[in-house]
Amino acid sequence: MNIFVKMFEDKMTIESPGSFKPPTTPETIYDSHNPRNPHLMWGLYYFDFVQCAFEGTRRMRQSMREANLPDPKFAQKKAGIYQVVVTLENDVEHRGLYVRSEAAAQIKPEVYASLSERERMIVNYLADNPRVNITDAGKVLAMGWREAQTLLAGLEKKDVLRRSPGKYRSKHRFFFLKRT
Repeated sequence: MNIFVKMFEDKMTIESPGSFKPPTTPETIYDSHNPRNPHLMWGLYYFDFVQCAFEGTRRMRQSMREANLPDPKFAQKKAGIYQVVVTLENDVEHRGLYVRSEAAAQIKPEVYASLSERERMIVNYLADNPRVNITDAGKVLAMGWREAQTLLAGLEKKDVLRRSPGKYRSKHRFFFLKRT
């Protein structure tokens, strides 16, 4: 059966077929180790995608708390078949209004105050990724190549980004956060 990931403006839900394995319930999900798919869990462990067994739901909850978001909500539904549904809520009102602290430390306070929401999205992207090219910036911002190029050039003029050397339209030309 398929697993569905549904993204909304204010939340993301993951619907997975099957029920919780007893004695696990939505209330005891963080306190029990009873994987629904132990083969997948051990595969992820051996490929170093997880550090150890018994960490997935706890790490998910911790990441949500670090982002000042509510804990994940687990539920078991029966709609013809049993399925486990996880809901991750988002703070849609404040989502685009900040720059991650690691990136903000690299930006002059007066420049930081002048950044638009899209410029902050690129700075946040670069807090997680070492570099961005114009095509990828366009994908992140859902805009065309020329618009993305103009935005990146503006951030370069504001002394937020630096550009790698190379041909103007090269796919190997990247922008990086400028280190102060």
